Amino acid sequence: MPLFTDVTCTWRDRQFRLRSTNISESGMLLQPTIEAEAGEEVALDFKITDVKALLRVQARVIRKEGTDRLGVEFIGLTPENRNSIQLYVTGHLESLEPRESPNFAPRRMFHP
Repeated sequence: MPLFTDVTCTWRDRQFRLRSTNISESGMLLQPTIEAEAGEEVALDFKITDVKALLRVQARVIRKEGTDRLGVEFIGLTPENRNSIQLYVTGHLESLEPRESPNFAPRRMFHP
């Protein structure tokens, strides 16, 4: 689900200001990238304003897309952080479900 929020990423005692572009129950996509390689762990601090949550989570770098994007996988989420992320994701999934539309049955153009 789209999530545009500022993220403070800590890697090897260095902090980076990143921006998230989306989130799932398992991870995030951030931009731009940092020097960490796939498999390395980072700490992330970010807000999900829709569910009024401030999260601090551990994550593992799973992919890098040049200097543009960094994909991370959450590791060891606390129940509170997992719940906040699930609330955000499921809330947005529900808003994407098709709404019940009026029943427009086909009408015959000509009557026998």
